[in-house]
Amino acid sequence: MSWILVNNTSYFTLTESGGEVHDIYPTDIRQLYLRGAHVWIVYTLREQENNDPTVAYGVNTLKLLASDFTSPTYASAALLKVGLLAIISTMSTATLLLDILAGINSLDSGYSVLLGKPSGGDFITSYNGATSLDCDSMPVTHPALITEDVDKVTQYDNTGAIVEEFIPSTSVIAVTNPAGSTYRITIATATFAATDTFLVYTNVGISINTTKILGTDLYAEGVTKGNVVAVVRNDAGDTLVDTDGEFTALQVNATGQLGINQESIRDVVIPIGAGNADGGTQRVIIADDDVNSTAINVNTTALTTNPTLASSTAYEASNVVKASAGTLYTISGYNSGAVQFVQVHNTTTLPADSAVPIVVFKIDALDNFAFDIGGLFGLTFGTGITICNSSTTPTKTIGAADCWFNITYK
Repeated sequence: MSWILVNNTSYFTLTESGGEVHDIYPTDIRQLYLRGAHVWIVYTLREQENNDPTVAYGVNTLKLLASDFTSPTYASAALLKVGLLAIISTMSTATLLLDILAGINSLDSGYSVLLGKPSGGDFITSYNGATSLDCDSMPVTHPALITEDVDKVTQYDNTGAIVEEFIPSTSVIAVTNPAGSTYRITIATATFAATDTFLVYTNVGISINTTKILGTDLYAEGVTKGNVVAVVRNDAGDTLVDTDGEFTALQVNATGQLGINQESIRDVVIPIGAGNADGGTQRVIIADDDVNSTAINVNTTALTTNPTLASSTAYEASNVVKASAGTLYTISGYNSGAVQFVQVHNTTTLPADSAVPIVVFKIDALDNFAFDIGGLFGLTFGTGITICNSSTTPTKTIGAADCWFNITYK
């Protein structure tokens, strides 16, 4: 396969050796980027049969190899990309070109390159003289600029139109360091005006997800870039933003601990109760209007109140322990009669025979007995707590008054 590239002023044509022809208008280019040894072009297809280029009917993608071009020829994929962009720049406005370049820089090989702009770039460019421009505020990841770093310099006039583009293969580009952190690019064949602005492309790759060396790299206000979530050491704990709605970074102290405000919620100071908060005994008071506060108070009181003991005063067959809702914890006592059963009913009075109990257990003749619900919460009875003996297990058949009961309940 071989390719021929022709500049047709308002569009360019790529003709493949097999006869396939691709007419590409700059306004149709969606993506143009370098990945590995290939240059990729994604563009909108236009109607050909009816000769109506205003009708779009699809999207096409071309994967181009520099060595396949016979006219003109390109030594590398990078130079092929530069050549295509140079052709596009003669056909499109500066705004369109910059939009395309923005897409290219985010797609090349999965990484981006350092860009110099008058503002908003990785470093700042400005006019210096008729043949030179200055680069300042170099990023901490690449603090020094050298001649070999520069891939292209684009010159714009005060209307935003492209005046000229300079690349190392056609222009002599030199970088010096006249003072401090300023790096000066000099192009002997250039003619710059004081109102011109400049876009400097480098070949210095940077990861899209910029990484930092932990414990070594430093944050620089207005220079360091990061994702929406970033962490900055700020021992003073003061704000890093000036206006509500601005992006900022999470803050840590000198030991790397995340800074949080333990004294307020949404800038409202909350009471922390008695005790030495600085000593690690911080307490939080539940808001008076919290819908759960009543239930929490009731349950807390229940857990911290000792159970009540109800004891027989003589041998008996039954005992109404509590004539209202309550909680049963333990049952113990002595059986002076024959083998029988102890039943617990959810009632406020002794139920009639044949009633079905909630709890039942066997007690031996002439012996002590004990039954423990276990745990802090006991067994809740919604109506009342009534205990009796029974000669039958699944239903009540009252026995003789021959039991001594000890019951703990709330």
